[in-house]
Amino acid sequence: MRRLRHLVTALLGLGLAWAAVPSPCAAHTLPVRSLPAAGAVLDEAPREVWIRFDGQLEKTLCTLRVEDGDGKRIDLRPKIRGNEPAVLRAALPPLATGRYRVRWRAVGTDGHATVGDYTFRIR
Repeated sequence: MRRLRHLVTALLGLGLAWAAVPSPCAAHTLPVRSLPAAGAVLDEAPREVWIRFDGQLEKTLCTLRVEDGDGKRIDLRPKIRGNEPAVLRAALPPLATGRYRVRWRAVGTDGHATVGDYTFRIR
C-alpha cells in the first residue's frame, strides 16, 4: 500500500511538471535579431531593414514599416522569402541623417500576432 501511495505521488508530480512545461504551440513569434539593430547609431544609411523571428511567419499577414523622425512613413514592400520563412525584410530608399522608427506586426504559423517597434539613428 505504501509503494502504491509513493507511485501515485510520483506520477502526480510528473504530471504537474509536464503541464508546467510551455508548449511550442502556445508561444508567440518574437524577434530575435534585426538589422539595423534596435538603438543602433549608424554612420551610413542601411540599404534594407530586416527582422528575424523565432518561428515561421505567415507571408500575407505580416507588416513592416519605417517612419522618419517626424512620423512620415517611408514606402516599403516587405517580403518573406521562401528560403527564409522567419525573416521579414524590405529594401530601403536612400535615407537622410536622423532618427527612424521601425514598426512591425508578425503573425506566426500558429496564428498568433505580435507587434513591436524600435528606433535607429543615422549620423
